[in-house]
Amino acid sequence: MERSSKALRLLIFALFFCGCSKPVSKIAFEQQLENFRAVRTKGTSPEWILEAGKLLKKNGNFVISPKLTICENGKPSAHIIAATGFFDDDFREARIAGNVEITLKDKSKIFLEDINWDGEKKIFFTDNPVRQVTPASVITGDGLVADENLTRVEVKNPVVTAKIGS
Repeated sequence: MERSSKALRLLIFALFFCGCSKPVSKIAFEQQLENFRAVRTKGTSPEWILEAGKLLKKNGNFVISPKLTICENGKPSAHIIAATGFFDDDFREARIAGNVEITLKDKSKIFLEDINWDGEKKIFFTDNPVRQVTPASVITGDGLVADENLTRVEVKNPVVTAKIGS
């Protein structure tokens, strides 16, 4: 009996000692998807379509080379391309950054370093420099606020330069 009790104590000691001496590794949850595409709909009509070369899912969603198409009544109203983007799972907050180019419905283009989405207010915004190029003018400013479809865009502190011959 004494032998079995010693063996049991030795076994418990060995298990405890071995278990405590090894470092515990933490596993980080991460997913990676190539050629990612997501569509958010309202009824049967798309509100936006997000395509990206790569999606990394870890504490949110990070996309590389995003192409975001914003829709109004199911039809494209703007296209956004950039180097990177980040959005939460419910698309309440998003940030697109790195050589951002927005093409509006009227074919004018907006160039900026980043643009953010506020899902509560349903607006796009930035406080960084903006340059909007239209057929008739170039508008530069210190930031931008736009509605959810990018159909109403307000450049902050705009400086308008008319194009000759327009």
